[in-house]
Amino acid sequence: MSLVNPHSMDFIATLIELLVKKGREPEFEFLFRGKTYVIVAYQDGIHFQECWSEGNPNTLIHSLESIWVLFRNREIEGIDFQRDWPYFETFDCLDFAIPVEESDEQKILFRELNEHGGIPV
Repeated sequence: MSLVNPHSMDFIATLIELLVKKGREPEFEFLFRGKTYVIVAYQDGIHFQECWSEGNPNTLIHSLESIWVLFRNREIEGIDFQRDWPYFETFDCLDFAIPVEESDEQKILFRELNEHGGIPV
């Protein structure tokens, strides 16, 4: 498996926190080892789960205090975020496009926030 996730964990966590502070409930999906997972962030915590499929209709929802608790936790659904992060095959926000260039992500995000008066849609 190749390194295909261009986004840093810190960037995605910061992005999720900014979206929540703006009153949004962002949903992020990623593909890992042939399964799709979703992270949904709320004001009072996050939910993480494998997405429903015909082969797996009874997915378990993990409720955690914050995105950082999830990212620093060991082995949830067999995923260690710190170890496995570079191998996520896709990482998409269902609310808007995530900037592509790692080196400029923070600058792009904060510029868009300032120019548009909030989170880009």
